[in-house]
Amino acid sequence: MDMRPTTVKATMTKEEMLLEMQLEAEVYLMKIEEVFRRYGLHLDGMTMIARATTNDDMIVVLTNEDVGGLEIACALALAQHKVKQQQRS
Repeated sequence: MDMRPTTVKATMTKEEMLLEMQLEAEVYLMKIEEVFRRYGLHLDGMTMIARATTNDDMIVVLTNEDVGGLEIACALALAQHKVKQQQRS
């Protein structure tokens, strides 16, 4: 799988650049999934949420889950994060 970054062309529209970026990031997610499988973890729901902490309009969600699966994944992630934060206190 070719992991080299794609050159963003000056003639690309904002929508085309966003699509290109998402496709490139999805390649990385597939690589992460391969690492999990090598270690015997068969995690078939993958979600990545990236956001700019200074701009609530700047968010990118990449997922292979449906809405219900995404809701479950987010709820589980929040619960696990809260537990870890409490353990650190």
